[in-house]
Amino acid sequence: MITRGESGSPVLLLSGAGNDNVDAVADFFAQEGVPLIPGRVIGWLLISDPPEQSAADLSRVLDVSRSSISSATRPLMPSGLDLLGDAAPARRTRLENVAELYRFLETELPAMWERWERRPNAAGGSGR
Repeated sequence: MITRGESGSPVLLLSGAGNDNVDAVADFFAQEGVPLIPGRVIGWLLISDPPEQSAADLSRVLDVSRSSISSATRPLMPSGLDLLGDAAPARRTRLENVAELYRFLETELPAMWERWERRPNAAGGSGR
């Protein structure tokens, strides 16, 4: 069955073979230690059209709560999973800039911390 997602794009609801495929992917990932709902999210995103799905779309298609979707997708985000497909361009740009800032800080902060601890007025090497 096809319905409309939050963005107005068509969303296929799972039934029959589609559901079996999603569950097969979830079973595969479960053997690797991934919980059921994140595995089902991955399975659905592999076959969904459009591939960008909102949390509401995922909740409706997989028949689970939005909080379950939030919990399930949080650990998938570092892998590059794109859950912002329907976000406004300004929001996407802002979030991409924040992610870039964090990657930059991840590489720069260790050296900055060492310089902080070595500065001449550091009390006992602790920086304060």
